[in-house]
Amino acid sequence: MPSGKLATRPSARTKCRSGSADQLIKQAPRARFQHPLVQLIPPRLHKRLLPAPLCATILSMELREQLQRPTLAERVGDVTHASALLRRLRRISGCAAADLPAWLLRCAVERGASHYRRHFDATLPADQPSLTCEEIGVALCLAHHPFDATLIRAAAQLLSAPGTAADVLVHLAVMERCEPVLLHIADAAGRVAPALEPWRALRDKLPRRHRVRLDALPHWSRFVLQTGYTRAGRGQHIAWLMRDE
Repeated sequence: MPSGKLATRPSARTKCRSGSADQLIKQAPRARFQHPLVQLIPPRLHKRLLPAPLCATILSMELREQLQRPTLAERVGDVTHASALLRRLRRISGCAAADLPAWLLRCAVERGASHYRRHFDATLPADQPSLTCEEIGVALCLAHHPFDATLIRAAAQLLSAPGTAADVLVHLAVMERCEPVLLHIADAAGRVAPALEPWRALRDKLPRRHRVRLDALPHWSRFVLQTGYTRAGRGQHIAWLMRDE
């Protein structure tokens, strides 16, 4: 730097416009985004109600936190593989890797996993009819995604339908190395509805040679509808969540 000139620090607004999110995150204390007034604003309204530099920093922090979350593979003690289905999904959907789980979940909800209906980002691409429900269900269970039990639970409801092709599901599960996750769902279904397909077929046909930490996966009660406590005591009605058709 030439002598006699003072270094000037660019403002937060200048940094925001230049897209330097990492510098913004380092500069702003985390407590700023945990302020009660900020937490009262729904995320979908951040862009409309918050100043541009603050909004950009919050979004960048959310993305960083998502990318730093452990993957399903890390949670269950497994490794990922070169997934042909994942490459196909990215090509067909046009989604970035960070947006793919949300897009798959929205597709599952629109196809009948209605128990997991929620607000989705309007910028997510539309569902692709060329993808089968079996492919969407297996894709939700891929070990590459940041761990989110909701993805596995939505896959269970989406695939719980009379029209699900068990043989196709077995082939996809083996090809994409997600047999343990689908067998975990199948075993949960065996406790509630032993004859329910395609889960009975999966218990019979899927190999169990691939061992992972099952305690990281959702408890069987997360795949069912169960009555709670009433005046008569604890409810006893348990029903497996089926796909809405």
